[in-house]
Amino acid sequence: MQTIVDFEYYSKKHGGCIPTIDKFEEMLLLATSDIHRLTFYRINKAGFENLTEQQQALIKKACCYQMDYLYQTLENGRTESDIASYSAGNISVTYDTRKSYAELERVSEQACKLLKMTGLMQRAI
Repeated sequence: MQTIVDFEYYSKKHGGCIPTIDKFEEMLLLATSDIHRLTFYRINKAGFENLTEQQQALIKKACCYQMDYLYQTLENGRTESDIASYSAGNISVTYDTRKSYAELERVSEQACKLLKMTGLMQRAI
């Protein structure tokens, strides 16, 4: 499976939160798989280099956001979007149980928005 971004792009252009190259490679494989699944494998079918520059840029950004999401989820067990409210006195945390499409698919909301802009997530093209 072709990867979408490299560590230099991720760390310098995106400014991601994954600290090591080993962890980056692990998250990249998972995120790339998610991106391909969400786009119905159209990136592979068309060939990444055959997509428009705008589609390529959006897919790269989406992959980076998905890597961040996966890393934070695996490190913390929950994402920030899971928390609906919290209090400090006697510590009370309420989790949001309503699930969006991105949450059901275990995908970053930002990654999902970017992928939708490519037109590759549509059920029928």
